Amino acid sequence: MNSKGFSIIELLVVIFIITLLTSIGFISISKYLKNSYRATAMSNARNCLTIVHAALLENETPNVPQNCQINNDFTSCTCTVEGFAGSVTCTLEEGGIVECN
Repeated sequence: MNSKGFSIIELLVVIFIITLLTSIGFISISKYLKNSYRATAMSNARNCLTIVHAALLENETPNVPQNCQINNDFTSCTCTVEGFAGSVTCTLEEGGIVECN
């Protein structure tokens, strides 16, 4: 039989390989996105605490950044970053202690 084209097995193998490579790439990108969310959340928490301390020095009401919350005694700030790969919440306390989850 003289055929011109690919067999169904050859096409399925190519589709499988493309799917496998795509899934590996997605897992890698997901890890990088989570790391960037963590860095952004930590940065936002640092900025939040800096803004709070500056406002308190000026006897003003702190204007907390979006997606951030301060505790009642103004000693810690919690910020959340959400995105395609999930969300990360970081808390920064006055002594520089950072907790992320």
